[in-house]
Amino acid sequence: MLPPWFPEFIEYFFVPVGVLLLAYGVNDFRLKYSSGSDFFVFFVSLDLNALVVYNAYKDRVNPSFTDDYLSVFVCLTLICVILLVWTLKTQRKIDDWRLGRTPRTSYPLGSVIGSWVATGVFISTHLYIFFGKG
Repeated sequence: MLPPWFPEFIEYFFVPVGVLLLAYGVNDFRLKYSSGSDFFVFFVSLDLNALVVYNAYKDRVNPSFTDDYLSVFVCLTLICVILLVWTLKTQRKIDDWRLGRTPRTSYPLGSVIGSWVATGVFISTHLYIFFGKG
């Protein structure tokens, strides 16, 4: 028997993240050419959806966050918007480097690593908030 949160997991995480990973797979997982900004677009839309459809999701998240639901999702939305802007700036630097508009030695390695670490952290954070047992 499947856990009660399984349909939401499939709908909100497995399908969108699976499509993103499939897209990366088709491109041979060339992560050095991406800052992961598409994941933050997904996170921002997920968090905004959680705010807009508050009544539908308030009792379905990790019980540890039920009482602070709105503040948790407002904070997540703000952090994800800031990280989206940062990853988009990093993507612009990657694109400039790829197109030769900057010296070949100016690849933004630190920003790319930071972007992917933030992506991993926010995937696990969202999974815990939505599906954790508390």
